[in-house]
Amino acid sequence: MGLKIMSLNVKGLNCPPKRSYMWKEAVTSHVDILCIQESHLLQVDASKIRHRLFPHVLHSHFSKKKRGVLIAIKNSIAYSPISTLVDPNGRYIILVCLINNITYTLVNLYAPNSHQLAFMHKLMRKVNSCKQGKVVLCGDFNSVLQPSLDSTSPTRKSETGMASFLHSEGLIDVWRAQHSSERDYTFFSPPHLSYSRIDLFLTDHVSLLHTLSTEIGLIKWSDHAPITLVLDEQFQSCRAPIWRNNTFLLNNPKYSTELLTHLKEYFHFNDGSVTDTFVLWQAHKASMRGSLIKLGHMVKKLRSKDIAQTLETIASLESINKASPTPQCSADLRSARNKLSGLLSQSYHHSLLRLKATYYSQGNKAGRLLARQLKTQQAKSKIPFLIHPTTKSRLLDPPEFTLKQKASKIYTKDLLKSTPSPSLPSSQQATASAHCLLTEAMSLRQGPGTSSSARSPTQAQRRLASSLPTDETRTSPVLPSYPSTRSPVKKRPWLQEEDMTKVGLGPEHHHLADKLQGLTTSYQLASGNLMKDMLVMFSSALHEDISSLLTPLQSSISAIKSRVSHPELNMGKFAPSHNQLIDSHDEMAADIDIIKVKLIDMANSSRNNIKFRGVPEDIIPSALAPYLQALLKQLLPSCSAMYFTIDRTHRIPRPCRLPETTPRDTLACMHFTI
Repeated sequence: MGLKIMSLNVKGLNCPPKRSYMWKEAVTSHVDILCIQESHLLQVDASKIRHRLFPHVLHSHFSKKKRGVLIAIKNSIAYSPISTLVDPNGRYIILVCLINNITYTLVNLYAPNSHQLAFMHKLMRKVNSCKQGKVVLCGDFNSVLQPSLDSTSPTRKSETGMASFLHSEGLIDVWRAQHSSERDYTFFSPPHLSYSRIDLFLTDHVSLLHTLSTEIGLIKWSDHAPITLVLDEQFQSCRAPIWRNNTFLLNNPKYSTELLTHLKEYFHFNDGSVTDTFVLWQAHKASMRGSLIKLGHMVKKLRSKDIAQTLETIASLESINKASPTPQCSADLRSARNKLSGLLSQSYHHSLLRLKATYYSQGNKAGRLLARQLKTQQAKSKIPFLIHPTTKSRLLDPPEFTLKQKASKIYTKDLLKSTPSPSLPSSQQATASAHCLLTEAMSLRQGPGTSSSARSPTQAQRRLASSLPTDETRTSPVLPSYPSTRSPVKKRPWLQEEDMTKVGLGPEHHHLADKLQGLTTSYQLASGNLMKDMLVMFSSALHEDISSLLTPLQSSISAIKSRVSHPELNMGKFAPSHNQLIDSHDEMAADIDIIKVKLIDMANSSRNNIKFRGVPEDIIPSALAPYLQALLKQLLPSCSAMYFTIDRTHRIPRPCRLPETTPRDTLACMHFTI
């Protein structure tokens, strides 16, 4: 069993029927690896390309609905990726992987409409840097290798240098190596009424020896024909799928009547044949299954026959149109392709109806379908980031701006706006501050998991509460005076050392005792007007300091702005020249590579050239290569045709000493050294 690879330019996959045609083409052709060009899909539409038989799909997207390539790998082969290089412009995918324990380097490319040689130079440099094992290149090259054989256009008769470059890289056109003198094409241009072979499979010499066949299909629902390559690989395929009933047979009155007649005949002839009715009921299922399989096979056979006849019509019209294109023949070819699209779209409509029935029957049940839909909605409802209210920057995962905390802040802010804040009278603020400070001291004593509200008030708390001014004594408080220097805590009559020990405070927490000591003194001295004056003085001093610091900073920023503005203006003038210089550099690099290839070709001309003497003069130059290939096949019948591939041929001038009737010698440049 061989490894089958298909390459096809689909010209857009945004239409659901075209995606159905693509998968139908891959399944019916028994393709193992599917390479698609011009998918025209955006990155958000990548999930549309999925199939149960092709679980591994690699994409290369472009920013617009153009270009795009993809590689789909079937589940019947053992696939393990090693490395992947994806072009961000949607031009190529380089995949290094293990397929059935054999290392491959698969390249799927879509070349531009111009400067194809420069594109191939850049691509091959990347391929050579990461290639491993066997190398296979496929895709739409938008260029022909031999215009005299690969195109019917009269304007494409000059060499582009692509064949020489591929020869220098050690790559071989597999289809041309196996069909040396045949003419077949993969693309038809309606405006020019011309055919060309621009979809290619290129391999190295090792993969060429393991190639079984290469075929070009018919142009069906796309403007390109599929091309397939079969490599000699031995592996075990998956088992056949389980049979399922074709429910669309029951919707057809003809087939439903036949099934009803069969059911009645079964019970008419078998009723009473067995004593157990359960056996009769189970046997009727097997009988009806046989009838359904027979009808399904008959319907499939009739549909396949119509598709085969339509394909034969398309093939005959294409052969006529390739030989001599006419508008009438092109119109007949379009009508035949439209008929084929109608036949192929039946399976798409059946799949759509089956999907609708699944959603109708399983949409409101707790099952896999509902779980998948909820999983998608959950992924869409996730908040990936928050916007900072002041800097307007994205906060990806900040702990201080979680959604719960933000909602809490908004709720608290609205609540504070709607509810007036309670304020304590100035006579009770000192008492509240003392209680808060004592709570802070108690928290230092508590271990993890304890609560201050669960503890009973200690003797220190009771003494502190009794020492605070009450409502009767707050009008004219008489406060004791303490020395300004720090003294041991035991000398303070209202907070003794044993009280601090009970609270859980040590010598390192004397600052809390100092705060408690100066609390009533600050209450006596700091009135409302005095605090207001102090804040005004502090604000004015802070404003003056900030202004003095900002003045030199603003001057420095202005100087930097004046120095930077001039280079920014000049950068706009230098940018076109810089881009033009880069383009000229790339063109010169491509020209240098072409010159190198020609120099290598000239150096190897003596080793790759064969001189033929006696070739008749009546053979035209375009027929020299087929004539010499047929001659070599007669001389070496045991060799394969791939060894007789000729790059170019030309006549050598006749020496003066020979008569005019003597044929000129013919020089042929072989494709590779045997």
